[in-house]
Amino acid sequence: MIEDRNRLIVLCRAGQKRKDLDNDRYNARLKAELHEIDVQEEHPYFLDLYDKKIKYPYNEHNSIIPFLLDIVPDFDIDKEVAYSIGDYPDIDVDYLPEVQQYLKNEWAPNTFGKENVCNIGNYSTFGIKSALIDMTRVHGGDRQAILELTTKLDNKDEDGKPITFEKALESNPGLAEFCKANPAIADSAKNLLNRNRGRGKHAGGLIISRTRIDELVPLVIDKDGQPVSAWPEGLHSTDLGPMGFVKYDILVVTNLKQIAKCAKFVKERHGLGAICNLPDLNDWSDTSYLEDKLAIKIANEGKLKCVFQFDSPGIRDMIKRGGVANFEDLVAYTSLYRPGPMQCLPQNILVSTANGKKKIKDLKTWYDEIKYLGKDKEVKSSKRFVLSKTGKKKIYKITTKSGKIAYAAANHPYLTKNGYVLVKNLKKGIEILHSDTI
Repeated sequence: MIEDRNRLIVLCRAGQKRKDLDNDRYNARLKAELHEIDVQEEHPYFLDLYDKKIKYPYNEHNSIIPFLLDIVPDFDIDKEVAYSIGDYPDIDVDYLPEVQQYLKNEWAPNTFGKENVCNIGNYSTFGIKSALIDMTRVHGGDRQAILELTTKLDNKDEDGKPITFEKALESNPGLAEFCKANPAIADSAKNLLNRNRGRGKHAGGLIISRTRIDELVPLVIDKDGQPVSAWPEGLHSTDLGPMGFVKYDILVVTNLKQIAKCAKFVKERHGLGAICNLPDLNDWSDTSYLEDKLAIKIANEGKLKCVFQFDSPGIRDMIKRGGVANFEDLVAYTSLYRPGPMQCLPQNILVSTANGKKKIKDLKTWYDEIKYLGKDKEVKSSKRFVLSKTGKKKIYKITTKSGKIAYAAANHPYLTKNGYVLVKNLKKGIEILHSDTI
């Protein structure tokens, strides 16, 4: 860590001098950001971006360090740093394999409309092995020879990090000799590293929209006839979130099928008409067992260890403090006990700072130094935090002559026959395109 930290500082200082930013103001900003990187031990992350010559089109978090390392082209000293962005929601539900396929391929398109449903595209990238193999084929080289060499190649180095091209040649003399004899193949392979190689499809992810998806993101039709998101730039599934889409993870849990088969075998072998954990119930399809008083009592006591999704001491403690009235409460706890919701706190909650306790609503970023528990369970302090204030927003109700109703925020762009118009600027007589007619 010390070696990485020292190298990062040297590179940043060199960037300051190169960009003529070596003054007190920029030094203070650099020192503050380095302190936060020290706390999180993220030096290798920035060094990895620098070494791989990764470039981003803009400075999303307005951090000085990637600017000094030439990873991003811009930086504004007058704006605060924004270290993180909010998590976009998704919905995860587990099903039998047959049910999953039915929901994805039949139920969702038929229920919401084929034009409002699509699968999520994902992309594979070139690694050292695939780049060398493909470029050997393109340049007409000995495919068998490169296959034998790359088969022996490790994907990671001694520290568990992805192996670099130079390290691969250093650890594999045969490969180094091959690249020396075939410089065109070696150079082409280097240029391909980390670029997109192919497109795939998320196994369970599905996008369901209330409007046509192909008017907002590009789509392709997969070999099975299903539409799949397909950014020309190769953006991944997570990039659909900022577009306003919610991802439904319709997942497969093979254990469900094993349980169903086991129940069937027991019923057949013992001549049972039903299998259930409580008397006087017809079958597992009788969901009244979900409100079993004994089960609710056990849940209230936090005795849920070894129960799927409740193995964490934190969530069991939350349940003990919050209480359980019915089965739906347990479902809510599994949704609440996640990084995004856990970070949401009421504005009047007191937070410990270097200068005493303050209410969240009174905190100022890059001024107040808040205290928190680090990974080592030691109390640390930091000026690095993002304060997001939310509250009630004015919502407009839009009613068409035909009786269709829509709700939207004041600054939401609404599609009309003459282009997009902000909702607050809509007036009677303007012809809008409602989702039901698109």
